[in-house]
Amino acid sequence: MWYVTTEDGTKYESSEYACVSEFRANRTRLDNLRLNQGCKLHLTYDYGTTSYYTFKFLGQRTLTSEENRDMFPRNDVSNAMPAAYSRYVPTSINGNEPLDLDTSFPNLQRWVFNSGCVTVNLFQAGKKKNYGFMSSEASGTLSMLYLPVKADNLGNYMNYFNDGARAKPAGLLTEGYNYYNWHSVVLLPFSKLTQALDRKYREHLQPGFCDAMECADMLRTVGRNDLNAYFPKIAALAGYRKDRKVPKGWVTFTKRGNTCSLVICSGMSVTHKSNAPKGTAYDGMDQHTPA
Repeated sequence: MWYVTTEDGTKYESSEYACVSEFRANRTRLDNLRLNQGCKLHLTYDYGTTSYYTFKFLGQRTLTSEENRDMFPRNDVSNAMPAAYSRYVPTSINGNEPLDLDTSFPNLQRWVFNSGCVTVNLFQAGKKKNYGFMSSEASGTLSMLYLPVKADNLGNYMNYFNDGARAKPAGLLTEGYNYYNWHSVVLLPFSKLTQALDRKYREHLQPGFCDAMECADMLRTVGRNDLNAYFPKIAALAGYRKDRKVPKGWVTFTKRGNTCSLVICSGMSVTHKSNAPKGTAYDGMDQHTPA
């Protein structure tokens, strides 16, 4: 999850699986580091996206008579929602009630929320040809959904991923482990399919291992399932409509057990080099990290 590196290269990890027990962060006092004034500590924090922070050690002193140990750390952040926060509830349009997203996209709902370890990247990463990438780890298999083309609206976008979430990884061997330890699903909408996309992602199909799902656009009913209208700010973030207060960007949602994190980004994304197989969902991995 995170680790601190000192100037001599020693790494103190948060994980209980740290290789050397004395390098566990929660077993190390700051005094034990024997820091010199002016030296730096480097924090790497990975929770869906990776962040890097540098701290400069300014020195230490004894507590004054007005201070006690219970006052530290001073930044004791509350997990409570801000007092001004109110949950957004879509209102009806022309008398039509908004769709229930859970029941309208049940495959995607189960794919995201029935797994203990999930990362969901929605919308275009910077200017890359990457319009969404999701990964889920369960039963020793990394499952991936990747959309290499832009949908025309939020309804179609959700429908593509809902279709892709139906694909199942290869079955179990008698020994009880998967045929493969990863499962690639590339989403290819009928309305966006070109010969180039067909050649790139359908040349080496292998069901349960390398899949390319042909996805249909969402059946439109006037005023009933226009997600752009029901979620205008999300539609603006995704680039489907204009809003002077909402720049185009993307969302990263991570779920680790019962702990969730939501990051909203705009601007450019980092370019990562990858040795993963081309023409698979790996094409979309590690592209939503904000620059």
